[in-house]
Amino acid sequence: VGLPYVKSKFDDAFGTPTRNAGLDELGAVDFDNEEPQVERREEVSIRGWDEPSTADSALVDSSVRSVAHKLLVLLLRAYRITWALGKKALRQLYPYLHAIYEGTNFGYSVVYLLMDGEYFSWPLHILGQRISRASPDDLANADQRLAEGRQDLLEWAARGPSAHVQGARAMAQRVASAVHVTALRGAFLLSDNIQSGLIASVLAFKLLEWWYTSAEERLVPATTLPVPPPPPIPAPAAEGISILEDKTLCPLCNKKRSNPALASVSGYVFCYPCIYRHVNQSGSCPVTLEPMLKEDIWKLYTSG
Repeated sequence: VGLPYVKSKFDDAFGTPTRNAGLDELGAVDFDNEEPQVERREEVSIRGWDEPSTADSALVDSSVRSVAHKLLVLLLRAYRITWALGKKALRQLYPYLHAIYEGTNFGYSVVYLLMDGEYFSWPLHILGQRISRASPDDLANADQRLAEGRQDLLEWAARGPSAHVQGARAMAQRVASAVHVTALRGAFLLSDNIQSGLIASVLAFKLLEWWYTSAEERLVPATTLPVPPPPPIPAPAAEGISILEDKTLCPLCNKKRSNPALASVSGYVFCYPCIYRHVNQSGSCPVTLEPMLKEDIWKLYTSG
């Protein structure tokens, strides 16, 4: 179970792009770009063997903090560089590891299918688990073993009270045994018919759903909603080209449209070569000057 999970994680890591180049791209910290910490040194007058002043104590504390900060940054840099180098090495080695993994599984599958091998894959070989084809005799033997096991369990549950148990206690044990046997028989019956029961329940549910849906459609009259009006036509820009009165002409070449194409950002129709050339050069609709890409050109097909 864990091996496919680990492999999926490796697949995700291999598919994630990593940055590789100097220390900055590896996530390291550059000391040269750090803001220098200015330590304010105050003049201290030393008088013989006097105790250190408050300024000296503050200077020592600042130096200790600076050393601790640099040590922490160095450790963080080493961790980030190691992690980035490890991911880079994984990206370089993983294709070969993946090829070995898949090739070994393919070899095991070929041997299993064509040469009557014992194991379907090498993980199953390591676990020592064999997958075999079940013949009709195997299925019959399995059913027989299941029936024998159930019979033994029912005989164990139906055992009566001991000979030395008398009175109310014996009656309670008989009732408990009867309840136990009944529960076991119900469980066996449920396990034997659960698949058929599930299919029948799904069919019954769909039948009821169809029945009530049809009844609602008969009771509620069908209502047809009005068709919404089309959006307003965008107004041409003052710097754009003018619209011709003849709608069959292309506004760009002033000729009859051939191979018509729609500018989806505005709704105006042009010749496909004309609008493609214009969008490629200016990146906008020639009429409204709205920003437009090549993907916004939609071919129009007429039904002759």
